[in-house]
Amino acid sequence: AYRGKLLSIALLAGKSVNLRFYIGHMNDGVWTPDPLPWNVLTFMDLDAGSSTRTNERLTSFDHARYVSGSSITVQESNESVEFECHVPGNVVNPSDITLDEAQRGVALALEFEEKESFLVRIDNLARSKRAILITGVTTLNWLELLPAPTPAPTPAPTPAP
Repeated sequence: AYRGKLLSIALLAGKSVNLRFYIGHMNDGVWTPDPLPWNVLTFMDLDAGSSTRTNERLTSFDHARYVSGSSITVQESNESVEFECHVPGNVVNPSDITLDEAQRGVALALEFEEKESFLVRIDNLARSKRAILITGVTTLNWLELLPAPTPAPTPAPTPAP
């Protein structure tokens, strides 16, 4: 964890990683999927921008919706969406889940619905080690993803049948 609040995924130059997130629980050694009705993860610090080449790429395969910062280039295909930054300049790493304007510009959020697992690929195409920071489950920086597409809680008290 990065400063206790963020997950940091560091990749050596030219390396990639496929991250499959599974939602569920173990009971007596048996895995049981527990699909979340709604989940948002924020990926931050895609700031190795270059106007001549791609240095960092995040590819999502299973999201329902996404929102990206102003410096992120989005390329959609039938099976995935790629997120890259082509704006030169380093942005100060966030120390909390609340992003300032510059940090939000090099971040993106992925929203997942009814998924028991989902896949995200991170490619470091830079010539040096790079890290991407992850936080969730929050829409704190992405108000356009509110409200969660789940039913409202049952009013209390619940009437007897």
